[in-house]
Amino acid sequence: MASPRGRRLYVMRHAQAAAFAASGGGDSDRPLTGHGREQAQAVGRLLAGAGIERLLVSSAARARQTAAELGLAVSPTVIEALYNCPAGRIATEVSRLPEYVTAVLVVGHYPGIPGLVHSLADPASDRDELGALARLFPPATLVELAVGDPWSQLHRAHLVAVHRP
Repeated sequence: MASPRGRRLYVMRHAQAAAFAASGGGDSDRPLTGHGREQAQAVGRLLAGAGIERLLVSSAARARQTAAELGLAVSPTVIEALYNCPAGRIATEVSRLPEYVTAVLVVGHYPGIPGLVHSLADPASDRDELGALARLFPPATLVELAVGDPWSQLHRAHLVAVHRP
């Protein structure tokens, strides 16, 4: 997926989770459904050659399970602050990455994940695709962004690809 040069930021909304009432616990305890596990595995196959070096994950069960089902060769870093947070909080976590990291995946929630895509997308990004994402960002949607600046100066990125379940 990623080109051999430049930084790549992949952001993903967790895969399909059980309904709140069906989970038997609080919102953060909602597990993936069987279909959600299949969605995450499919995204994992897409990311197999992306060279993901860091995997930042919300502490919610559905996000942690999504990360596990991806089958990537990198251990997830679970960050409590990513649970149902705004886009700015996600950007703050990414901005803390070491500069030698070239490919990172963040697994989080709506509306923070789509909000991050919209806040970072540069003017050259596909406006039609951004409009479609504003209307619908279903579970297991993966977005690839090319980042030209250091992580510590994350303000703009170019929308490279969108993969919907």
